[in-house]
Amino acid sequence: MARTYSVAEFAALRMNRSIGMKDFDASQEGPDKIPATLTRPGAGRFWLAVLLTGIGAGISAAVLTRLLQLVQHLVWPGPDLLDAAASAGALRHIVVLLGAGLLTSAGQLILHRLTGGNGIDITEAISRFAGRLPAVRTLGSAVLSVLLVGMGASLGREGAPKQAGAVIANALSDRARLSDEQRKLLVACGAGAGMAAAYGVPLGGALFAVEVLRGVLALRLVLPALLASATATAVSWLALPNAPTYVIPAYTTSVHCRLGGTGGARRGSCLSGLRVDDCLGRP
Repeated sequence: MARTYSVAEFAALRMNRSIGMKDFDASQEGPDKIPATLTRPGAGRFWLAVLLTGIGAGISAAVLTRLLQLVQHLVWPGPDLLDAAASAGALRHIVVLLGAGLLTSAGQLILHRLTGGNGIDITEAISRFAGRLPAVRTLGSAVLSVLLVGMGASLGREGAPKQAGAVIANALSDRARLSDEQRKLLVACGAGAGMAAAYGVPLGGALFAVEVLRGVLALRLVLPALLASATATAVSWLALPNAPTYVIPAYTTSVHCRLGGTGGARRGSCLSGLRVDDCLGRP
């Protein structure tokens, strides 16, 4: 039987869809939904799980970042990675490249034999399996990616903390006996908190969790994501140095660069018109 909506619910549903929300039921009241206040049933367990997820994501991000720095220092010794790589000989580059390939193959083979299956992407786990992840496989992939990034692979340092945060959130969901809807949000919050702790961007981590992973933009979903990301970032700051993640050298812009940028902007504004012929000067 089809559900009937009141005028207020129907107006809210249309507003939600107009700004890209996918799941109207995800933010409604109910014992299995996301609690809006602490007076709702099960709200204490849910918000405690969110807080612990942020703490766990911050600790795991700090540990993984320290591991990455250790591997990077061992493989490319020196105060600066770029200078160490530039001064290293061709043989060292070849050896590190071959070592990274062998480590990837061996690591994937070991993880496959230990877990007996393939890993699951976080987005796929949230959309298809209510956020359930294979813990050993996901954590093993996280450690493997950290080792490869430390050796110089351009995989991104945020991947491992995201996976670790998602695993912690999934484990806490089991302990707190959260509903599938709450588990989905908590796993997304854990992954976003891991990214926030890796780069020190709590707002970016919260938006990543809600908009990208969960795909639902609602106030009561944003608040848990903000709490988890802010907590993870604060915890990681206790262990990680207060320094920029990437140091960008000062580049001087030449006349050619300025002219190229101006010409590109003018061409882009021209192509944004209705007719291409007008831009090309054709009748």
